[in-house]
Amino acid sequence: MSPRPTTLSPTVRIWRATDGVIFAIVLGSALYGCSLAAAAAADADLEARIQYAFYTVEPRALQQIATALETDAGQAYWLSLAHYRLAQLAMGDTAVGVARDESAAARHARRCLDVLEQAARPTVSTPEALGLQAACAALLGRASLLAAPLANARSANQLRSAALADARNPRVRLIAATVNFERDLLDPEARERVLLDLGQVATLFEVERRDSVALPTWGAAEAYWYMGRVL
Repeated sequence: MSPRPTTLSPTVRIWRATDGVIFAIVLGSALYGCSLAAAAAADADLEARIQYAFYTVEPRALQQIATALETDAGQAYWLSLAHYRLAQLAMGDTAVGVARDESAAARHARRCLDVLEQAARPTVSTPEALGLQAACAALLGRASLLAAPLANARSANQLRSAALADARNPRVRLIAATVNFERDLLDPEARERVLLDLGQVATLFEVERRDSVALPTWGAAEAYWYMGRVL
């Protein structure tokens, strides 16, 4: 005799279907979590490469990173950061023995601003994006006398907006403390204020490093570098 076909009761069929849906949901959640972790690791590596090229004064390596990111719309923040670092190097900021090239600095600062403005979706929180825009606008104001009035006003407005969005963001506070750094160094009263601000910024970076693993993370080393310059 051939075996009789097994007929599942409606209740059993429902439970098996439900188990399959639950399994699919759990599997999908796990895969989504893995993809987020992989994306975060890739962003952390990218940030590290940008920072390393900046601190070792390798504009060619920075330019290669920027060029590779030009076709990736989801990496707008990191592309802007690379151009911000290129602008800083061109201005001779935080680097020794680098020839000052204001034309190149202005070009990179403008590109930094354009990328963030044209980004279809932000890849970081609003204060971070506004802070970087403020920093690039301030650099543009220093590099180009023609662009200075509008660029400096824009930088101040974006810093205010960033501070309103997150008053304890260490990168926003760092940019606010150093946006007029070269000028403030010449004023004893302003120099004391900048030193006090940078001390608070360094403390905020220490808290961030202890309590959070979110990106971006750049800025802590610069806070101490600027403090050293003031002292």
